Amino acid sequence: MRGLLLAIAAGETAETPLAYDALREAVARNGRLFNDFTHEAPIYGASWNGAESEILTWSDDGTARLWDAATGAEQQRFTHESRVSGTSWNGAESQILTWDGGRTVRLWDAATGAERLRFTHEDSVGSASWNEAASEILTWSRDNTARL
Repeated sequence: MRGLLLAIAAGETAETPLAYDALREAVARNGRLFNDFTHEAPIYGASWNGAESEILTWSDDGTARLWDAATGAEQQRFTHESRVSGTSWNGAESQILTWDGGRTVRLWDAATGAERLRFTHEDSVGSASWNEAASEILTWSRDNTARL
């Protein structure tokens, strides 16, 4: 149910407002908690942590945000100069990678929101991923490079 609500909240189809309202009413009738996770621009994606207690969203507003799933409270904000194109948790969920629509990848401490590392490519970053031990990060870009 939570995944469906997030998908509908992030959607941009003509049917979204009606479906969103209908689901909100159904949740309210069943006494279940419903939270909004709002950015100032379109949201590109959302993901749960393993315990389903936190939600990570990323947006065209240049931020990725970490939310408390139960209360809807924003816990951390990770800011870029341009739209955030993607995010990735490390295995322990103590660090978060974000990459933007430009050339920048950033590593953040999930608990404090502190930026730990920043690196760039010469062109747009396609994505980033962790190795199994979460000790290395692989990025790739339109600049014809993948970097470890």
